[in-house]
Amino acid sequence: MHADKYFCFDTYTDNQQKEAGDTLIHTFIKKNWPICQTRYFYFHGTIDGNPSPSTTAIFKKHQLEAEKETTMPLFNSLAPQTFRPVISNTWADFDLSKIVPEGATGAVFHLINADIGATRKVGLRMKGSTDFYGGGMKRHTHTWGIVGLDDNLMCQGLCESLAQQHFLLVGYTGEYCTFFVNGTDIKPALKIAWVDTDLSTLCPGGIAAIIEFATHLDDNDLMGARMHGSTDDRHPGSKHIWMVVGLDANGHLDLWDQDWPTGADAFNLIGYITAGATFYTNADNISVAADGTYHDRSLIGYLANPVIAFIELDSGANAEDYAIRKNAWTADIYYDIDNHNFAIVHPNTPNALIDVKLSHVTNRLFLLGIG
Repeated sequence: MHADKYFCFDTYTDNQQKEAGDTLIHTFIKKNWPICQTRYFYFHGTIDGNPSPSTTAIFKKHQLEAEKETTMPLFNSLAPQTFRPVISNTWADFDLSKIVPEGATGAVFHLINADIGATRKVGLRMKGSTDFYGGGMKRHTHTWGIVGLDDNLMCQGLCESLAQQHFLLVGYTGEYCTFFVNGTDIKPALKIAWVDTDLSTLCPGGIAAIIEFATHLDDNDLMGARMHGSTDDRHPGSKHIWMVVGLDANGHLDLWDQDWPTGADAFNLIGYITAGATFYTNADNISVAADGTYHDRSLIGYLANPVIAFIELDSGANAEDYAIRKNAWTADIYYDIDNHNFAIVHPNTPNALIDVKLSHVTNRLFLLGIG
């Protein structure tokens, strides 16, 4: 009997490491591990894409106590990473699963149209969404886009020019940001007036709304958004922008749609924020000297060690350049505001500095919120 072979049949799960490719660091995440349960592991890899003939020994791990609940910050900064569709004018999958951790709810992209002569289509949406707003980025402009991620940490992007347009992934959002698979058009019926818009049902517990505003490719529409109760009165022309706008205590904001010179496709509500930031009823002007050089702008007076700043930009004309960057970065992304724009920027840690460069005194920056 002692020479007989014994076999044990049990369930198993293959668990890929989080890092992409060949690495010296290997991170494996095991979720929903009950207390007092013992699990056994062994590790194997590939060589030139083929299974390795050898594996490690079997390791044993006993779960003694529940993992402590941790909350992912509202926003988490990343060194910029480039994404781009393979085919123009076609939605392409952006797989972020090797870059952002499980639990990430959304992604923030710095969008650039470097074409000096043409407006170009651009789009962002959650993987699985049927939203199709490919409105234009005016020639020689840049902006920030925010988009939800599906359960597999994927979203989709669209652009018209593979050579001239860029999607720079600069960060991701945590559990305080909720995104919808498909957005809801909240475009006001009343025109040329600030319209009180109740989002309390669509955004339960919300302190800010995330809105994608879009027109047709070359069209422009005078529009604006502000917290309800604000006296801010900015509604210059816009094409395709993503806005994060504060809600009042009752979940209301005000929208302005002039429907001129052309109408908007949508004020597409794609998500909302429930905590982790403070939004102001009236935004503060945080502009710097407009001399075409970088100036430090400290936000330490608003919040110690902020991780994100929501900024609205207003200018007197299309061809007025601006740059906003984390103080520690050196990239010089200096393109047009295109009248009306929004930025989502991570201040430097721990001194809360951002670098700002403006070409004209009519370029103005307004701090909508900080977290």
